[in-house]
Amino acid sequence: MSETRERLTPEEHLDRQRRLWQTGELAYGTLWQAQLSRDLEAVTGRHAATASINSWSVGRKPVPRWVSDALPHVARKVAMELAGRAMMLHDLAGPRPELTPEQQAKMDAAIS
Repeated sequence: MSETRERLTPEEHLDRQRRLWQTGELAYGTLWQAQLSRDLEAVTGRHAATASINSWSVGRKPVPRWVSDALPHVARKVAMELAGRAMMLHDLAGPRPELTPEQQAKMDAAIS
Protein backbone atom coordinates (compact mmCIF):
# COMPACT_ATOMS: atom_id res chain seq x y z
CA MET A 1 0.00 0.00 0.00
CA SER A 2 1.48 3.31 -1.05
CA GLU A 3 1.11 6.42 1.08
CA THR A 4 1.75 9.97 0.10
CA ARG A 5 4.73 11.43 1.85
CA GLU A 6 3.72 13.85 4.56
CA ARG A 7 5.46 17.13 5.04
CA LEU A 8 6.29 17.42 8.72
CA THR A 9 8.01 20.20 10.55
CA PRO A 10 11.11 19.14 12.48
CA GLU A 11 9.09 19.56 15.70
CA GLU A 12 6.31 17.28 14.41
CA HIS A 13 8.88 14.70 13.34
CA LEU A 14 10.55 14.74 16.78
CA ASP A 15 7.18 14.61 18.55
CA ARG A 16 6.15 11.49 16.62
CA GLN A 17 9.53 9.90 17.27
CA ARG A 18 9.29 10.73 21.01
CA ARG A 19 5.74 9.34 21.29
CA LEU A 20 6.77 6.13 19.48
CA TRP A 21 9.73 5.63 21.81
CA GLN A 22 7.79 6.47 24.99
CA THR A 23 4.82 4.28 24.11
CA GLY A 24 7.09 1.36 23.26
CA GLU A 25 9.35 1.58 26.26
CA LEU A 26 6.60 2.28 28.80
CA ALA A 27 4.44 -0.52 27.43
CA TYR A 28 7.07 -3.22 26.97
CA GLY A 29 10.36 -2.22 28.59
CA THR A 30 13.73 -1.93 26.91
CA LEU A 31 13.10 -4.67 24.32
CA TRP A 32 9.97 -3.04 22.96
CA GLN A 33 10.20 -2.95 19.17
CA ALA A 34 9.11 -6.51 18.33
CA GLN A 35 6.21 -6.32 20.78
CA LEU A 36 5.11 -2.96 19.41
CA SER A 37 5.21 -4.46 15.92
CA ARG A 38 2.89 -7.26 17.05
CA ASP A 39 0.44 -4.88 18.73
CA LEU A 40 0.42 -2.40 15.85
CA GLU A 41 -0.65 -5.25 13.60
CA ALA A 42 -3.29 -6.39 16.12
CA VAL A 43 -4.73 -2.87 16.37
CA THR A 44 -4.49 -1.79 12.72
CA GLY A 45 -4.22 -4.97 10.68
CA ARG A 46 -1.08 -3.54 9.08
CA HIS A 47 2.38 -5.04 9.46
CA ALA A 48 5.24 -2.90 10.74
CA ALA A 49 8.59 -4.68 10.57
CA THR A 50 10.80 -4.41 13.63
CA ALA A 51 13.52 -2.93 11.39
CA SER A 52 11.11 -0.18 10.32
CA ILE A 53 10.21 0.58 13.93
CA ASN A 54 13.92 0.81 14.71
CA SER A 55 14.43 3.24 11.81
CA TRP A 56 11.52 5.39 13.01
CA SER A 57 12.62 5.33 16.64
CA VAL A 58 16.13 6.61 15.92
CA GLY A 59 14.99 9.19 13.39
CA ARG A 60 16.38 7.58 10.22
CA LYS A 61 12.87 7.64 8.75
CA PRO A 62 9.78 9.59 9.79
CA VAL A 63 7.08 7.81 11.79
CA PRO A 64 4.15 7.23 9.40
CA ARG A 65 0.85 8.86 10.25
CA TRP A 66 -0.94 5.50 10.56
CA VAL A 67 1.56 4.45 13.24
CA SER A 68 1.30 7.75 15.08
CA ASP A 69 -2.50 7.54 14.97
CA ALA A 70 -2.43 3.94 16.27
CA LEU A 71 -0.15 4.61 19.27
CA PRO A 72 -2.95 5.78 21.63
CA HIS A 73 -4.93 2.63 20.81
CA VAL A 74 -1.87 0.44 21.43
CA ALA A 75 -1.19 2.27 24.70
CA ARG A 76 -4.77 1.68 25.92
CA LYS A 77 -4.62 -2.00 24.90
CA VAL A 78 -1.37 -2.56 26.76
CA ALA A 79 -2.53 -0.52 29.79
CA MET A 80 -5.56 -2.79 30.14
CA GLU A 81 -3.35 -5.88 29.85
CA LEU A 82 -0.91 -4.51 32.44
CA ALA A 83 -3.75 -3.63 34.82
CA GLY A 84 -5.03 -7.19 34.58
CA ARG A 85 -1.57 -8.59 35.20
CA ALA A 86 -1.09 -6.21 38.15
CA MET A 87 -4.32 -7.48 39.72
CA MET A 88 -3.18 -11.08 39.29
CA LEU A 89 0.20 -10.26 40.86
CA HIS A 90 -1.57 -8.53 43.74
CA ASP A 91 -3.67 -11.65 44.30
CA LEU A 92 -0.58 -13.87 44.16
CA ALA A 93 1.15 -11.71 46.75
CA GLY A 94 -1.60 -12.40 49.26
CA PRO A 95 -2.34 -10.21 52.24
CA ARG A 96 0.04 -7.36 52.87
CA PRO A 97 2.32 -8.16 55.80
CA GLU A 98 2.59 -5.75 58.69
CA LEU A 99 5.75 -3.70 58.34
CA THR A 100 7.79 -2.05 61.02
CA PRO A 101 8.11 1.73 60.63
CA GLU A 102 11.72 1.19 59.48
CA GLN A 103 10.63 -1.35 56.81
CA GLN A 104 7.84 0.98 55.67
CA ALA A 105 10.32 3.86 55.33
CA LYS A 106 12.59 1.67 53.19
CA MET A 107 9.65 0.61 50.99
CA ASP A 108 8.53 4.23 50.60
CA ALA A 109 12.07 5.30 49.67
CA ALA A 110 12.35 2.50 47.08
CA ILE A 111 9.06 3.46 45.45
CA SER A 112 9.78 7.18 45.19
